[in-house]
Amino acid sequence: MNSTLMSSFAPVSPSNEAGIHPIASSSDGTDSLNWTGEAALKSHYAEFVHPHAQDFELKRKAAIQSARTRAKIIMPIAGLLICAIVWLGYAHLPKNFDGVKFIFLACGAIGFVAWILIGKPVSHYKGQVKATVYPKIFAFFGRDFEYSSKSPIKMADLEWSDIVPSHSDADMEDYVKGLYSGVSIELVEARLRKQKGFGKSSRTVTVFDGVCIVLGMNKQFSGKTIVRRDAGKVSNWFKNTFNSLEHVALEDPRFERAFEVLSNDQVEARYLLSTTFMEQLMELQNLYGGTSIEASFSNNKLLLMISCKHNHFEASSIRDEATFQQETQTIVQEMRSIFGIVDILKLNERTGL
Repeated sequence: MNSTLMSSFAPVSPSNEAGIHPIASSSDGTDSLNWTGEAALKSHYAEFVHPHAQDFELKRKAAIQSARTRAKIIMPIAGLLICAIVWLGYAHLPKNFDGVKFIFLACGAIGFVAWILIGKPVSHYKGQVKATVYPKIFAFFGRDFEYSSKSPIKMADLEWSDIVPSHSDADMEDYVKGLYSGVSIELVEARLRKQKGFGKSSRTVTVFDGVCIVLGMNKQFSGKTIVRRDAGKVSNWFKNTFNSLEHVALEDPRFERAFEVLSNDQVEARYLLSTTFMEQLMELQNLYGGTSIEASFSNNKLLLMISCKHNHFEASSIRDEATFQQETQTIVQEMRSIFGIVDILKLNERTGL
């Protein structure tokens, strides 16, 4: 591997304030790598990730060529169909028929199908990257870590948290599972939609689009604590909905203004929601590019729901060379922040509060 490729990796060192501790290296240096060091990250990349780069660079170029060939064939056909529909809409449909709406819907459908057919080689390439390269990247954190593009988790499995919004449909993908310091970690991307209105006014709205993170807790917690964005009138509805929970005042006024916290155990909630934890929570939100973050402590688990503007665990642009450097760095940074939550709360300790 050339020096330019290797020098592009910045050191990955955790924040001392977050209390993140390195994972001890095993004898062969591959099962449980010290991910806090630049050398370990470079070594893992060189041994497990980079060997796939040359093969996937050829596949990337082939996917681009295939998409261009498809475009040369499909675009003229789609153009002819659109012209035919416009002509049909204005010249041959009955006057009482909504020709404009017909043309708009038909042309939109043709454009969508053409886009899917042209982009299929690119989608196939990115699916191969996820299936082959991503498991190698996640192996950096230890042999317990697994990645799958399909999720075994259903949203019904997370209803215990009381922060999952009401929805009628759910798409879940990009599932990560592993152990850090003996604490189970599960992560999945989710998009939740809900049908609103009736008849002609019926529409589908997205009520959540982001990442769900479930952390197991070796500690024994007796209560339930929920952290949500302070939303004024919405918070009043929230209080009425969970009348068994009481408002909890946070230590830092910055977070007190930003979040609404309810719990049925004031002492436990204040222990959990320290300033350090809330800072790490905000760091996690920023790292994932989230617009909001909510949390629920219950049943000896912690669920974090981060609303995001973009998909995670997606391969780089088809225009970028297949080195997988950016994917590796991004995944390491995002997982490091999750590990910080575990360390701050000392979730690995089998003790009470």
